[in-house]
Amino acid sequence: MSIPVYESDDATQAQIVLHLLEQAGIDAQLLGGHPAGGIGDPPGSIRARVFVSEEDADTAAAVVEDWQGSPVELPVASSSVGGFSPGWMLAGVVLGVVVTTLFFGWRLQATQFTTTYDYNNDGRIDEWVYYRGDYASRVDVDRNFDGEVDQKWVFSTRGAQEQVELDEDFDGRFETAIRYRYGQPVTLNVDDDGDGLSNMRQHFRDGVLVKADFYHPSRRHVVTSNTYRMNRLVSSSIDTDDDGELDTLIEYDEYGHETARSSLP
Repeated sequence: MSIPVYESDDATQAQIVLHLLEQAGIDAQLLGGHPAGGIGDPPGSIRARVFVSEEDADTAAAVVEDWQGSPVELPVASSSVGGFSPGWMLAGVVLGVVVTTLFFGWRLQATQFTTTYDYNNDGRIDEWVYYRGDYASRVDVDRNFDGEVDQKWVFSTRGAQEQVELDEDFDGRFETAIRYRYGQPVTLNVDDDGDGLSNMRQHFRDGVLVKADFYHPSRRHVVTSNTYRMNRLVSSSIDTDDDGELDTLIEYDEYGHETARSSLP
């Protein structure tokens, strides 16, 4: 069972805590921590949280308290366990088949845990963490405490982030999806109207935002393409006459002020 010992909107701070815990010999897992984008980003953010095992929670909390200079309040977690046992093999099956079947059966039917958290102590669950074996396979979160899940994390069999779906306006529809590779965000897609097509798509390189494309709601061509450096907007290519071709380039300074405007060939 895992316990969150630190959370922040700042993924860098969460990484620092993760490294401090690892230096103290404590196994920890970082969930969340999507870097902020820039002008044109969708609202909302994914809080970064650092989890440790229940056995290490008190020691980890002491490390975090020493670092941040304030006490850490550990949430009370409840859990349920469901398990599977391998079925008996039919008599007469050769030993090799038995061993192979049992091995893969154990891998696929590992004990499953569900851990829940009530962060604001209102008697309603705010987070569900589903485990398969030693790793979280899915995390569902109610971020605004209205009783409805509005964030869904999916993890690989080794605990690496694969995807998160978000309901950023809390209307019950998950319009935002972020895909990960090697634990880093690769793309972020927003489908505002629920037609299955992206209205906005962000692209990341090594986890850093580099580009965001905005699509015409009906014609599906790009109407604005923003480029970023160090999470700051540096330029926008715009289709000013709505003919499907980007025709104008706008450049920005470090403060987001327009510095130049020119025609694209």
